[in-house]
Amino acid sequence: MTPPTLIGDKQVFAAEVGAVADFHNQLRRVDFWAAGHWLTCDDNLAYVPSFRHSIQRDLADLRSHKSWALPYPGLSAVETHRRFLVPGTDGLCEELREDHRFFYHGETTDNLICSLFRVGSLLQFTFEFWREHHHIPEDLGKVFVAEVPDAEMLRVLEGVVKALQPEDPDKASMNSPL
Repeated sequence: MTPPTLIGDKQVFAAEVGAVADFHNQLRRVDFWAAGHWLTCDDNLAYVPSFRHSIQRDLADLRSHKSWALPYPGLSAVETHRRFLVPGTDGLCEELREDHRFFYHGETTDNLICSLFRVGSLLQFTFEFWREHHHIPEDLGKVFVAEVPDAEMLRVLEGVVKALQPEDPDKASMNSPL
């Protein structure tokens, strides 16, 4: 059994890719952390083909040179994140919320509401746990921020894509039962 692969720093932004969880190599344990918080606490079993695709989509967004600038002058990333969630906000706010939406990887991260902003040379990744049964009840309703250098976020996400690559088919067939 291959030990989990840790990429990054859990106190900043990190992922840990675990062993294959099924016979067909389609499920893997994948955990993410940001600012010391375990993000995939509700479901860390990823369906590899779609999960890799969604991570690659995040990578494409990061590489697109999108500005990710804070859209409201004078509001911090946390205040902007909260403003995005106010019901009945104008259409522009809803459009901005979609422009800054980041890190949605299906069931693995659907316990989170996340946004991404660029402030100076750092990415500010905001996230909030929303499920009532969260394992740390006092975290509910709080918005957390991980300040991550752009290159570090790219490195972690690229590492996840690489760790989730299918095994060499020739090597895999040699190890499979007859």
